[in-house]
Amino acid sequence: MRHRYLFLIWIGCLAACLPLSGLQAQCTNQVMHTTGSAIVAGVNVTVTTSGNTCAWTTYCPTVTQPFFIGYAPGPGSGPGQFTFNFSPSISGIRLNFSGASNSPPSVEEIRLQINGAHYAMSAPGVANGCDPMASLTGAGDLVGCPGCGVSGWSNTSISGFPISSLTVEDFVVGGTPNGSLFSLFICNAFLPTEWLHFDAKVNSTEGVDLFWTTATEINNDFFTVERSADGVQWEEIAEVDAVGNSEVPSEYRLSDEKPLADRSSYRIRQTSLDGSSSYSEVKEVNFDAVPEILIYPNPAKEVLHVEWQNFKGNPTADLQLQLRNPLGQTVNVAYSTVSGGLLLQTSDLSSGVYILEIRNTQGVFIKRFTVE
Repeated sequence: MRHRYLFLIWIGCLAACLPLSGLQAQCTNQVMHTTGSAIVAGVNVTVTTSGNTCAWTTYCPTVTQPFFIGYAPGPGSGPGQFTFNFSPSISGIRLNFSGASNSPPSVEEIRLQINGAHYAMSAPGVANGCDPMASLTGAGDLVGCPGCGVSGWSNTSISGFPISSLTVEDFVVGGTPNGSLFSLFICNAFLPTEWLHFDAKVNSTEGVDLFWTTATEINNDFFTVERSADGVQWEEIAEVDAVGNSEVPSEYRLSDEKPLADRSSYRIRQTSLDGSSSYSEVKEVNFDAVPEILIYPNPAKEVLHVEWQNFKGNPTADLQLQLRNPLGQTVNVAYSTVSGGLLLQTSDLSSGVYILEIRNTQGVFIKRFTVE
């Protein structure tokens, strides 16, 4: 881990950290270009080909178009492949197939590669309405049904991990098959980290404490803490190792012990194993801001949170707390010191409006709240 003048505490997972698997994806964004690049649902999809390939939209048009592999108009039909590269990575794909032949000696298989490695389809899809149902080989590839001139299926869905590339290959087992058709639908861009919370606060030593929480992480590599004096030019001040894979919230905390004077902004950049990244929201810290307190929830039931805002030094130094009921009488209330504030126990208070007065070395703070 690389860092400068920063103190890091990793809070870790709030529950057991487990790899993500079996995520369901609704892939409805159809890819229709057969060469070059195009933006599909915010993803740059680059299509390249090799061997015998062409575009086709007349056979089984509502199910499989426009990709035709293993066929070239006129003489020369034989093996071919389409390769799709996705930037950023996507969260899932859906494929429909038709036209695969298995009438010896003319036998062909459809083989998939994902992220450069062979992908074994775990189960066949459903009937496509145009052809007899194809078969699944022991290696997880599609092959025409025995004795069928053409066959296929729909809804081969693959998701649950970042997909940066896909190759669909027509592999000739024997003879000279006439090629197969397929359509491709992609899901939205893959988000390796789902942000839940980020905050920055001045601490008692006049440093800045940064807190952030991720709801989930998939193949997350590390976080980069960035700071800016103007919100335009950013500098990297630390790198923090990530949990990596987690289906439950994970909390992180980091302290900037030498923050900028006056006003500064912070943000967190997340980087995944495939190099893609995302940003947290931006939080601003102002050392010249006037101290105040924030209370919640209001109305209160069991507890009332008191949060220090823009305090320097120790807010609990010479602390005096007074609570008055709707009749103006002083009442006792139990409270405890927690990180960033106080916690008042309001469960024993009668319903009504209360006045909270807090005194410390930085001033007098008065808040009104209701107990239900």
